Amino acid sequence: MEWAQDHTRELTFGLLAIVVVAAAGWLYADSSRRNMVRAETLLNQAESSMGAQRVPEAQAQLERLVRGYEGTPAAGQGLLRLAQLLFDQAKYDEAVRQLEAAFGDYEDGPFAVSVRQMAAAGYEQMGQPAKAAERYIEAGAKSRLQNERDDLSARAARAWADAGRKDEAIRLWQPIAAKPGHPMANEARIRLGELTATPASGATPSPTPG
Repeated sequence: MEWAQDHTRELTFGLLAIVVVAAAGWLYADSSRRNMVRAETLLNQAESSMGAQRVPEAQAQLERLVRGYEGTPAAGQGLLRLAQLLFDQAKYDEAVRQLEAAFGDYEDGPFAVSVRQMAAAGYEQMGQPAKAAERYIEAGAKSRLQNERDDLSARAARAWADAGRKDEAIRLWQPIAAKPGHPMANEARIRLGELTATPASGATPSPTPG
């Protein structure tokens, strides 16, 4: 008590500091909540526009959501909706640009895998399988689910094969083929057989009909 009486000023400032920190925390939480509500509202508006086939309006709303409310769950959903909207218009290059620009915002969390997987799908649609394989691998590295990682590895392996990178495809198929009872084990073994098959010596090509 004597110390408190002698240090009233210090105690007062200390209590004020605690109040200020608490108030700042409350204001931040309140601001975050309001941002999330606004983001959800904008996402719902965009979905209504999509349902009514007002594509330019929906795209503008989604772009505003992605730019203005990054970090909110609604913005993550909006980014995927925007990419799908662009895919539906065959604007794959624009969709991939939008997705890749947001990679830094989704280094982890529920959208880290999806944004990279969707970018990979965009590269496949553009006829760039090597790029697609790289993005599938990046998506797999973000996943915490073994089955999802295996699925993304398989997608990457198919893309590497399409790109003519057989060694990369084989490397990805081998661990899957080695897992007894795995849902993709049979496909993995078939793909490995195709990738490692060598033409019989002296074989001649079949004549082309006509």
